[in-house]
Amino acid sequence: MPYNFMRGHQMIVHDPRVDNPDTTPHTLLRPPNAMNVWTVRLSDSVSHVVGWPAQLASRSGGLDAVHFMAHGYPGGMQIGAGYLDQSAVPFFAQFRDPRTNEPRVRFIVMFSCTVGADTQGWYIHHPRYFGEQVAAASGARVVVARRNQEYNWNSSNVIDFGSFEGEVDVYGAGGSEEYQSYNPFRAVPMLNLETLIFG
Repeated sequence: MPYNFMRGHQMIVHDPRVDNPDTTPHTLLRPPNAMNVWTVRLSDSVSHVVGWPAQLASRSGGLDAVHFMAHGYPGGMQIGAGYLDQSAVPFFAQFRDPRTNEPRVRFIVMFSCTVGADTQGWYIHHPRYFGEQVAAASGARVVVARRNQEYNWNSSNVIDFGSFEGEVDVYGAGGSEEYQSYNPFRAVPMLNLETLIFG
């Protein structure tokens, strides 16, 4: 289903390795009509990749959502010069107001394959636990997908996300799992990201 990246105050953090390989030169993919898209450099540290949206949230009075677009794997994603994974969780504390501890970002959405994949059993540092830890550190609600994600391109070679493929988990600000979504072949309805973020 279409998602409106122009609505409210949102930011997209985009790794340049997510592009359209069918164009020459490769097209950096941006959702239709998206505002505030930051394509990170491959030299950017993970602390900077997380810290810059945190600074923008601080200056602007908060963000409705920060979307991370990068190639993922169970428990993390490749972005900038490193990996957004367990080792990066402490950086997400910057998403909170240091005076009040209140979150400055309402949602973190990870548009990456298998970040929330449940493949190794349930224990601390388990891949699914990454989404929970980011939620607990940031105070934001966190959306992660457990399956490979497929994107389409429009006639201008701009990415169109469509719906999430397969299972999606949403973690509450305290880190607890609050929602689970499945594909249309199961009884549980697909996640409506627009409704989730904006009500």
